Amino acid sequence: MGFGLDENFTYAEFYFDSLDTSQSLVSNSSTRDWPLFLLTKPLYNVAAVKILEVQIPFTWYVFNSFNNTFTLTEIIGAPATVTLPIGNYSTTSLIPILQTALNTASPNGYTYTVTFSGSSSSQPNTGKFTFTSSAGTLFTFQFAGTEGYVDPAMYLGFRGPLPFNSTAGGVLVAPNVANVTGPNYVYVQSRKLGSLCDSFLPAGSDKTGGGVTGSEVAKIPVNVQPGGIIYWQDPAPDMWFDLENLANFADVDFYLSLGNNSPQQPLQLNGSPFSLKLGVLKTKQSQTISRTGLAHQRRVVMGSYPK
Repeated sequence: MGFGLDENFTYAEFYFDSLDTSQSLVSNSSTRDWPLFLLTKPLYNVAAVKILEVQIPFTWYVFNSFNNTFTLTEIIGAPATVTLPIGNYSTTSLIPILQTALNTASPNGYTYTVTFSGSSSSQPNTGKFTFTSSAGTLFTFQFAGTEGYVDPAMYLGFRGPLPFNSTAGGVLVAPNVANVTGPNYVYVQSRKLGSLCDSFLPAGSDKTGGGVTGSEVAKIPVNVQPGGIIYWQDPAPDMWFDLENLANFADVDFYLSLGNNSPQQPLQLNGSPFSLKLGVLKTKQSQTISRTGLAHQRRVVMGSYPK
């Protein structure tokens, strides 16, 4: 694509689909969850990159093996672990699941009733869960995480690891509204691109790739329900990520992770592929380029980029 670029620059777009690769960046990860793409031809002298489009199926489980347990303590007996079955729920379908899980875990065989104030016939409509013990005695919920979706706390309307105690009569009303669809955005992450550009790095991440966390290269709103497809196009075509130095690479990795302080392991799509389009601006030969000149070439590219 020409776009009126300076003769020293070229622009290209690359389409990646996790269905089309058989390699993963880490040996114990699904190739569709953390794919490593081998380029047909290596890229040389890359000056700037950006994610242009993303398509993600909402096939991950909101309640999964990382966040489906919490602790129940009754006035008599040892603390017990409450385990919720892995899957996706509405507030309505979650009510019997919570009741069964609490009743199963109860050290004293108590029966729990769960209600949700969120239907049009429920007044006031608070969007909160209420938990009631048939024994009418005190009980406590304890969650493992601090903040974010590292346990079911925020899904159920709780925040933080502090113990949440029922009132007299054995009633506990969640202090916050429930959110059973999980975080409202996901990240597209890449270790490869993050190692080339400090602009990608979130606070506290590891540029060397020593940890699980990669570098966030795009933030994608979750605007569909489970089972739907998220379609996203870059809303700021004039914003690119300039690499620290001209870069050469023959492969690139991408994976997805949940936002809102969720664990940064690759999001498990349960066998479904995701895809994206990457824009690349490169020079025709290895040379030193000014940031002013590079900024001009980015404007030239995006000025003709189809909206």
